[in-house]
Amino acid sequence: MFGKLLKHDFFATGRFMAVVYAVFAIVAVYLVGSVHFSGNELDSIGEMLSYIALCLIAFVNFILTAVVVMSNFQKTLYGDQGYLTFTLPVKSSSVLPQLIGPVIISKLYPCISYPKSKILYTLYFNYTYEKNLNNQI
Repeated sequence: MFGKLLKHDFFATGRFMAVVYAVFAIVAVYLVGSVHFSGNELDSIGEMLSYIALCLIAFVNFILTAVVVMSNFQKTLYGDQGYLTFTLPVKSSSVLPQLIGPVIISKLYPCISYPKSKILYTLYFNYTYEKNLNNQI
């Protein structure tokens, strides 16, 4: 039963988060690709602007993740589903999994978002470091 609750909470939040993560990935690939294929003397300015845009997009990604997780948590506990959960005449031990499910999901999405951004920054800096190293040689 707890697995089904987690699955439904994950899918309810995942509908929006999949779109946010896909947009983040597309824009990040575009920014890294624009740095990769730039070939003029303004490379350092382009790299700086793409890095600033990447940081802003990552910040917006974290903010959207927090807002979506909080709104889902609010809907599950204080919306119609929460009203139904708290008005049923059942033991508190059977209600506890319904309270723990949104907490687990709310911890899962930031744990997905942080490594994704960290990997992207690592790839970006490795590429720009190698490009600058090759230009100096």
